[in-house]
Amino acid sequence: MSFEPGYPDIVSFGVTIVLSVLLSVVLIIDVYLIRKVANQEKIYQEKLPLSKSQKFLTLCVLLYFVVIYAINGNLQSVFDLFEESPKMIISCTMVALGAGFFEEYLFRGYLVNLTQRILNRFKIQRNRLIIISISTSLAFSALHLSNLSINSSSSAVYQQVVYTFALGLVFMVFRVLTNSILVAAVAHFLLDWQSTITGNLEVSPWSDILLTFLPLIVIAIVWLVSVGKTIERKQILELKP
Repeated sequence: MSFEPGYPDIVSFGVTIVLSVLLSVVLIIDVYLIRKVANQEKIYQEKLPLSKSQKFLTLCVLLYFVVIYAINGNLQSVFDLFEESPKMIISCTMVALGAGFFEEYLFRGYLVNLTQRILNRFKIQRNRLIIISISTSLAFSALHLSNLSINSSSSAVYQQVVYTFALGLVFMVFRVLTNSILVAAVAHFLLDWQSTITGNLEVSPWSDILLTFLPLIVIAIVWLVSVGKTIERKQILELKP
């Protein structure tokens, strides 16, 4: 995170370019090492067989993600971003790439792998998928408490903790569904890729946050529990973590 060019109003264009290059190198190394440790991103040996109800839930999660992307104004924000200076465009793009790829390969990659090893150590074979999903999503949301030191509003940070937990579950659905981290990383990048990413978080009414993200949490958890039971019932093997 030290290499993110996240202060375009303060740093020069030259410093922005240098930090962007350094961040790119760090991300490449990060992705390479985690892919090496985490079975080239794969969790399971075979493609998961989804029932009709699970496919319907998958569609619900995907549509919900698209709706959140739309109502959050992301598309308009991308258009607004390209009206900014080249320095601002590069800065916002690299910060979004850093967050999307570093966090996904850390949490949906390395931390998933680590949690698998912990469960193996204690010989826990039941409900593995939901345990892994909730624990890594909680860790992912807790990471954002670090924004308390740099954001002017603590309420905005606490709201971020709530919706990043929901999004963490969604990214875990993408991770399991595709047996890959890349799709989750790209989705994460697209959510963060906006002109306001380098500024302070905005406070929304708590009712809006809860009405928007609690149903998503429920749908994602139902999907993960259902698919987890299918994995156990059909004895689909995890690759050795």
